Amino acid sequence: SALLESCTDNVDLLRMSSWLEDAAKDRRDTAGRETEPCVTSHLVFTDRHVEELNKVMSNVGFVTDSAVDPSTTTLKCPECCGLNAEMKIEVESRDRDGASIDKPETAADTLDVVVVTPDDQRKRCKVTGGEREGTLVSVFTPVSTGRHVVSVTMADRHILNSPTDFTVVEYDSFDPTRLAGQVTLSGNNRTATCQKGGSWRTVCGRGRYSSGQVDFRVRLDAGEGNGMFLSVCNSPNPRMGDTYDQGAGHWWGWYSHGTGYTCQSGALGQTWQDGDVIHLHLDCDRHTLTGHHQRTGARQTLNNVTGELYLCITLYGIGTRVSIFP
Repeated sequence: SALLESCTDNVDLLRMSSWLEDAAKDRRDTAGRETEPCVTSHLVFTDRHVEELNKVMSNVGFVTDSAVDPSTTTLKCPECCGLNAEMKIEVESRDRDGASIDKPETAADTLDVVVVTPDDQRKRCKVTGGEREGTLVSVFTPVSTGRHVVSVTMADRHILNSPTDFTVVEYDSFDPTRLAGQVTLSGNNRTATCQKGGSWRTVCGRGRYSSGQVDFRVRLDAGEGNGMFLSVCNSPNPRMGDTYDQGAGHWWGWYSHGTGYTCQSGALGQTWQDGDVIHLHLDCDRHTLTGHHQRTGARQTLNNVTGELYLCITLYGIGTRVSIFP
């Protein structure tokens, strides 16, 4: 108690904790045998004193020269991103009571953001203030595909959700030779827009997949009232006009109105809204397709997904627009 009272601020307390740990280590020789108690100034520290002080420290809580507390501060990053595409690693900064900190930029230097690549390289990322109040952001640009692990620590202590992993993929684009005449492409063929009403205005992805795993992230940019059908398909020749091959065993996916659509698909969350993102994970080796509606958290896995597969999206009304992105 007397030691704690002698500290004038949080910085002193943090330094004292670190110093006491070093002092305890100094009381062991190279063989690990205990030596004489560490004596500094008029204070004598024994193992019991260090143990008691550590208990007090744990009750006081984590302290730094910033109001940001790692026990309530949260790491957020996407599950999947594209190769050579900037990915934002976001930190929601909060104080010890869990309250958001409006201007956490002063804590940027106290956070350590490290990404470990699939070949075990450690990439340290710079931390800056985020666009939203109470957030800090690091930007990472992956140069290799596969599983990456990101850790965010504060004085060697992980914040909430740290460490976590994300997958880097070579993400797909739409095939300009396989789309309905009423659909136009933009944004390096990664955005499709329906220019004429009617049903089954279909656009296909460029990639073909029959082994391994692949991830797609599709966003409904506009047209929530019109509806869309998001699927993977193995039909060698789907019709691009008012209909396409709907035979059993040709496609697997979900309808945006939040209802099941025939026996091969079911509801994936509620009715999709403009801005909603659907993450598809296709496992060709296990023959499964998993859909994740990110706003609601709804997930569903479809089985017996076979053949040479590609992304297939059908737009139902004028102005309906979707994008593929990392």
